[in-house]
Amino acid sequence: MGIDILEIGHSERRQYFNETDYTVNQKVLAGLRHEFTTLICIGDSMQEKTYDVSAEVLARQLKIALHGVKTEDLDHIWVAYEPYWAIGVEGIPAEPPVVDKLHTYLRSVLIDLYGEKGQTVPLLFGGSVNINNAVPYAKCQDVDGLFIGRSAWRSDTFEAIMIALEEAGIPQR
Repeated sequence: MGIDILEIGHSERRQYFNETDYTVNQKVLAGLRHEFTTLICIGDSMQEKTYDVSAEVLARQLKIALHGVKTEDLDHIWVAYEPYWAIGVEGIPAEPPVVDKLHTYLRSVLIDLYGEKGQTVPLLFGGSVNINNAVPYAKCQDVDGLFIGRSAWRSDTFEAIMIALEEAGIPQR
């Protein structure tokens, strides 16, 4: 069919289809069994951000999603942090220092789970990525790429982001 990447656990799936951390885990394992790369989406709510428990929420989601995933399967795992409060028309873009801090924490969770192999899992950021914030997000230490939504709907907007990243010296894979 030409499909090689599965997006699992996106906020709309969790919100509208009652997808849970546990069903995300089942889908991750199924995707790996069928040799797909699985892009695991995790995120926090505005309430969780306000109560300063985002790191714990994200770690829980990540650990449950990866339950039963073997170290040798990590070459087929990607993770995207998309704060629920930042996505969509009403989204509030995250401040780059917040993204940097949480991605560094997520990297440490991966290393705790898988040792040095945890360094190899791509960590993407998505959450109202646009021409104004793409470069600052991409420059964060443990942001390995951007998961662009609404700004990629139009080719001219998406191209402008790609040009800005290129001009900033950020490698594109």
